[in-house]
Amino acid sequence: MTSIYSVFLGILKRGLALSLGAAGVALLAYSVYSLKKTETQAMRFVTNHVAALAEAGVNSQNVNEIDKEIARFTQTWKETQDLDLRVDISLDGKLISHAGQLQPFGIFHSRVQETTPLPSGQMLSIIVEVSLASFIQSGILLLASIALFIGCVPSVKIV
Repeated sequence: MTSIYSVFLGILKRGLALSLGAAGVALLAYSVYSLKKTETQAMRFVTNHVAALAEAGVNSQNVNEIDKEIARFTQTWKETQDLDLRVDISLDGKLISHAGQLQPFGIFHSRVQETTPLPSGQMLSIIVEVSLASFIQSGILLLASIALFIGCVPSVKIV
């Protein structure tokens, strides 16, 4: 014979598990949306800023300063954002500036390549890579902690 208390407790546990599961699914959906939004905004901002720095350096015929300006921008980005950055700038196919780590990022990265003709007739090519590994890792840890909590809830016995 089951008491009304145990029936009520079973319903309460199921409801809690379902609501936590729904919260986990909603958090996963929000994490994916947030990742795509952050990636798009970061790439647009970085590409526009790097292009402006490179064009200014080429137009003023001060190509040597481009590397220093891009390195300064990349270092500032790395200090203020949670995303690592790698930038390569080529002028007529010759690499004139590189900033960020030397090796390409692993699986979780976003890459944008943009080629712009300059008024001088030269072609400016910009390759920007943003590492998304830390962003994805923090989202997975958050979802794993929620899943662990959901897994522990049904096993709790109240006497």
